[in-house]
Amino acid sequence: MHLRLVCTTFLLCMARVTLVSPSTDVIDSSADSANTSPRARWGHAMAYDRARDSIVLFGGAVSRTEMLGDTWGWDGTSWRSVDVPGPSPRAYAAMTFDSRRGKVILHGGRDEQRNSLSDTWEWDGQRWRQAATQGPSGRDHHAIVFDEARGVTILFGGYGDARVYGDTWQWDGQTWTLLHPDGPPPRAAFDMAFDAQRRSIILYGGLWLGGLYADLWEWDGRTWTIRDFRRTHENRLKTTYGAFFRKRAPPSVRIDGQKQTAFWRSFGSSHAGAAQRGREKRGDSHSGSAQGYRDWRGRLWAS
Repeated sequence: MHLRLVCTTFLLCMARVTLVSPSTDVIDSSADSANTSPRARWGHAMAYDRARDSIVLFGGAVSRTEMLGDTWGWDGTSWRSVDVPGPSPRAYAAMTFDSRRGKVILHGGRDEQRNSLSDTWEWDGQRWRQAATQGPSGRDHHAIVFDEARGVTILFGGYGDARVYGDTWQWDGQTWTLLHPDGPPPRAAFDMAFDAQRRSIILYGGLWLGGLYADLWEWDGRTWTIRDFRRTHENRLKTTYGAFFRKRAPPSVRIDGQKQTAFWRSFGSSHAGAAQRGREKRGDSHSGSAQGYRDWRGRLWAS
């Protein structure tokens, strides 16, 4: 009963978008009647289209009940509206560029009825094509990134279907495949990026019950490895959700190829200790808060 109350509280929060959207509707005082630039919005998706040397923008929200389904291109100088059929209006979709196939990939998002979407679309510079309806379940606040080393798109996590996800999926241009590695705990509203030098995908942070993650994970095509865990910035949300904090069953995490069990309370300090032991084993001497650090060098944060 207690667990159900915890989950219900968080899910209601995500459904209302109170943590990731403005407290009021967007005042679009800069709206361009000539349609030469996008309307003010939030929760939209963007990706760099390397094949056409332009930024592609899609969708977003102008209020909690009005979503957009427009497509725009930015060439470095000006915006261009692309008036073609495409994905339905939505916010919080995930988007990346597939350099092997020369297409922008868009997955999921949330519609005006607050339904999480599961469709996959491709943009070739001129038109949208729905590439799949099967695959990851409907979700938003997730992330996808193209793995340049292996030529596939990787999707992780997100929120949808009254739950927070911690699953890893792979898109090869035709089919989604669910992978089954041990990996990051479930989360939403995080970021991922491809590290070309180390040929791996980096995941950092995110949101879950009652707190924010401050962990960094690396995906090498087969395995998730936790590389850094300073601490969890839970105080920001503790006032709201402090009564619902609880102990989780100890998850299995992989640190430098070795499984370790980490006990933590609301993403707590023992998990950080496990990561620290992993750093000590590698000979890393750096410690302390990640606050103020911006550059991830593969082993350490650097300012």
